[in-house]
Amino acid sequence: MLALMAACAPAARADVTVGSLEPSPTDTGSSGLCVFGQATLFQSGLAPGSPSYTIPGPTGGVITSWQTRWGTAGSQVALVVLRPVAGGGFQVVDSDLEALAPDMGGVSTFPASIVVQPGDAIGIWWRAADEVHCTYSSTDPADRTATTDPPTPTPPATGSSRRPTTFTVSRDRLNVSAHVVQQTDLAVAQTAYPSPARLGAALAVTIGAVNRGPVPTPATVTAKLPSGLSLASAAAGQGACAQAGANVTCTLGTLAPGASAAVGLALRTSAAGLLTVTSGVSGLLGESNPADNAAATTVAVGPPGLSSLSRTPSVFAPAARSTPLTGRTAARGRAARGTTFAFALDQDAQVRVAIARIVGRRRIAVATLTRAARAGLNHIAFTGRVRGRALAPGRYRATFTASTAGGISPGRALRFTVVAG
Repeated sequence: MLALMAACAPAARADVTVGSLEPSPTDTGSSGLCVFGQATLFQSGLAPGSPSYTIPGPTGGVITSWQTRWGTAGSQVALVVLRPVAGGGFQVVDSDLEALAPDMGGVSTFPASIVVQPGDAIGIWWRAADEVHCTYSSTDPADRTATTDPPTPTPPATGSSRRPTTFTVSRDRLNVSAHVVQQTDLAVAQTAYPSPARLGAALAVTIGAVNRGPVPTPATVTAKLPSGLSLASAAAGQGACAQAGANVTCTLGTLAPGASAAVGLALRTSAAGLLTVTSGVSGLLGESNPADNAAATTVAVGPPGLSSLSRTPSVFAPAARSTPLTGRTAARGRAARGTTFAFALDQDAQVRVAIARIVGRRRIAVATLTRAARAGLNHIAFTGRVRGRALAPGRYRATFTASTAGGISPGRALRFTVVAG
């Protein structure tokens, strides 16, 4: 199941770029922000319409690469990601420490894999004494750069808190940008065994979640149980599961592109009928293909439902040996040849038709017909002949039962009359 899911076409990605780079090769000189080795963490006071350094909503994303322009070859720089916290200040979400490429004056691009949320801000850290253009002059006087932290030998530690001491420098912008993928394609599939299931017996439901890419994303599987099914246990191949009423939620952690995880539900049946288990998968990012985020499995519990019995006609003569069809009306003044039994099922089942002749108060078994039938309306052509011999004229009773692995339905009967041809 999961192998088939992973083999599907890759998802189309939705990308966004936050931040901006120095637009020209003009050497603007070393800014006072940079030569002292401070960590420029976020940009504030941007001119209207300027590129933002904040991750946009409504979903987060994954930073897959980041860039900066200009600096001495070998100079150390780091992308820093901060998240606002209640009460003011920020928490460092992650950082990526790199060395600038040897071709000073060009753009240095670094791969990354950093999960971000809406509202997170990107900034740049540089090493003291390195000549790095961590800012560049803007042509818009409305631009302002906000900074924090005294000089530090290493980037701010992940998880650390920051309360920035903010000051502004007219017409400067941070010289950093990040490529953010904001959509991925999570998919879910589901199976149940056995199906049909016996009343009061165990039922196993397996749910598979897969990340079709293009980036890693946390994934959560949620299953909803109908009335008539109770949870005995739930386990995930990775992560943990918890139940709240009819809902079972399994937090799977991060799934890499192409990776999958399975959830197993051990259930017990407590009511007969067609019971449907639904499941869904969700993640931190937006969905490029929401159609494959949900799955449903209907399980027949207990015996199949058998209804709508009829026979047309109810009075008939046995068909001749060469008659291929039954229920055919004969010439005027003659009885129809054969009949057609009709019945409805709520699921696929094996149907047994026991035919008995009614003699006074007795019923004498004559024949048994067995057919594989489908859910819905079914028809069985009956010629009125058994093992090549025509039934004797008289009254008959046909008793229908349907059976599956879930049990045998109560018998339902109808009557018909056979006349001489």
